Amino acid sequence: MDLPSGKFTAPRPGIYFFSFSGLVQFPESSTLVFSYGARLLLNGKEVGRGWVEEANTKSTQNSPLTLQST
Repeated sequence: MDLPSGKFTAPRPGIYFFSFSGLVQFPESSTLVFSYGARLLLNGKEVGRGWVEEANTKSTQNSPLTLQST
């Protein structure tokens, strides 16, 4: 993987497994909707997406976000 660009180029043909796990911390809010997402692209086209959204939280809230693909 090229870290500056975030791009992975497969060194040889085959099946690859990609996994992303994260924890999003949403702040306390009364009316605002906060959202966070992660996308997996293959040759510039979206092939996977993970998304979390929270609103009207009474205190700081943590939400897990996971994206896996083969």
